[in-house]
Amino acid sequence: VTSKLWFFFIIYLLSSSKNNYLGQFDFVLASGVWHHLSQEEQIYALFTISELLKPKGYFAITLRNGPAGAGTHVFPTHVERTIKTAELCNLTVQFRVENQPSLLPNKEAVTWGKLVFQKI
Repeated sequence: VTSKLWFFFIIYLLSSSKNNYLGQFDFVLASGVWHHLSQEEQIYALFTISELLKPKGYFAITLRNGPAGAGTHVFPTHVERTIKTAELCNLTVQFRVENQPSLLPNKEAVTWGKLVFQKI
């Protein structure tokens, strides 16, 4: 939950009307956070990140798949759904890899996807 709050706090600060960060970033990274967001929050985040990127800017993301750890909750992530939503936000996929094993011990049931998008 903490990473989710920080993520949205940063997104809010950068995209609020009193700041002038829209279209100012060459690169945005969301690593190890997407599975903490509901489907609706994922959609909102993609639209907002797209607005923060410069034309031809990049957005890199990791998508966790697998069961939650003890005492935690995660939302499912889907490579195809993320790509389709990103396309609606003027982001085109430039790199895609799926089913990468977790590097942490005792996470054999967890795999990761990695995507890189470019704003058009």
